[in-house]
Amino acid sequence: AHNERAHKLYLSLGFEEECRLQKACVTGGADGDEIAMGRLRPGFVPPPPKPFTLPEAMKGEPAPTRIRPLRREDCADIASYQALSGLFENLNTLPSETVPAMEKWYDQLNPYNDFLLAAIVEESGKERAVGVVSMEVSPNPRLRHVGTMGIGVAPEFQNRGIGRRLMEAMLDVADNWMAPGRLQLTVLAGNHPAQALYRRQGFQEEGRYRASSTFAGGYVDEIAIARLR
Repeated sequence: AHNERAHKLYLSLGFEEECRLQKACVTGGADGDEIAMGRLRPGFVPPPPKPFTLPEAMKGEPAPTRIRPLRREDCADIASYQALSGLFENLNTLPSETVPAMEKWYDQLNPYNDFLLAAIVEESGKERAVGVVSMEVSPNPRLRHVGTMGIGVAPEFQNRGIGRRLMEAMLDVADNWMAPGRLQLTVLAGNHPAQALYRRQGFQEEGRYRASSTFAGGYVDEIAIARLR
């Protein structure tokens, strides 16, 4: 935010401020803000999504789950539910998720930067992963105080308290065992249930990335939200 020369240059080229990310970097021995800027092609009017209704999550009894670290054998469960309508639309993924791709992603995780917890249910004596929350800490030394989070819950288990439990479990890790100064994530503008969950956990909106995600044949904004310790 203090780099006024670069800021003026980008403004002169048609970029606009979209978000002010609080305490997102370390500069001069102190936490500094970053300004996220975006530029839409001149004359480009992002088309809105086509009429589309996500499957409504049914209110049910709290699911008997337990939270534990994610394992490689959970990848098949995650790939199966992340391809389902009611979830992939809000994750910026495609309904073509495959188990090999998920396993490759898992194998590339860094145990010192990537932290994942899974929500597990017991079905016929076998474990099934029905939700996962992640937190990635940047390997950049000036960004080590920032944790970027993500979360997803299988559609049939949404609205049953699993998302809240996953968030609370990861926030406990962050606040009591790692203590990053800033936790951040993005959420699609139309994903109101997720936005409500994050607000209840102390996250606040910082701005919007305009037309940054495709959705049902159109474009939607992503909301940048963060929680400062």
